[in-house]
Amino acid sequence: GIPFGVPWAISEGIVRVTGLSDKGAVILDYTDGGLERLYKEAGGEEREIEPWDLQQYAQKNWGLPFIYLEPDRFDKLLGKKEAGGEEGE
Repeated sequence: GIPFGVPWAISEGIVRVTGLSDKGAVILDYTDGGLERLYKEAGGEEREIEPWDLQQYAQKNWGLPFIYLEPDRFDKLLGKKEAGGEEGE
């Protein structure tokens, strides 16, 4: 079955379907906007956060399955946050 959070996350633009596995399961990936939203909601702006923290948050709060996050995408996300300056400090 499809985890309950998946249709919601697709409709919110958080994840997109990138294909099907050999077993017929959908392969999901975060959209850039979805990744930024996850980072924000998981508290990434308040504290240092690891990809694992994001996956745990998405699983617990959004009902999403484990979605592999490439290290370079995570670094890009952090780089984008740091390059954006420190608003409000």
